[in-house]
Amino acid sequence: MPQGRVVPFWPVYASLYFAALAALALVFAVLLGFAPHWGLGAQNAIPAGDMAVPAAISYPWYLTPVAGLAGAFHGVAGHIWAVIAAALLLYALPWLDRSRAQRPGRLYRAFTWLLGVDVLALGVVTAFPMGSLLPALFTFWFFFHFLVLTPLVTMLEAV
Repeated sequence: MPQGRVVPFWPVYASLYFAALAALALVFAVLLGFAPHWGLGAQNAIPAGDMAVPAAISYPWYLTPVAGLAGAFHGVAGHIWAVIAAALLLYALPWLDRSRAQRPGRLYRAFTWLLGVDVLALGVVTAFPMGSLLPALFTFWFFFHFLVLTPLVTMLEAV
């Protein structure tokens, strides 16, 4: 048992997380500042005509997962509600996580990597037509991961 006053290490961990967040934010800000149109098609550079909307719109690279998520639903209201539901789901994630541990278990880490692949795939499927099954499949997995797998797997791993 060490003698004297015990000092908690949480400020050290918090500073490490904030340093990593600052580095990621810097990379993201540099990309947005110097390459905002990186990966866009040439059709977006064409000046808009009066009362004419292009048939296919390409999204910026940082919005392609959101566009893929919204593309699984039909109509403007479906797009809006899908993006709002995804944002609310990410906001509710601390309440959906049932684990008491500091680190997630192996199974949940594997599902988290699978979710990362799913989000990347959502960005790729924006090139497919709206009636395709792929955006719906990847959107289903996105919501299934957070609404079913996160509470279930973290609860089973906490036991």
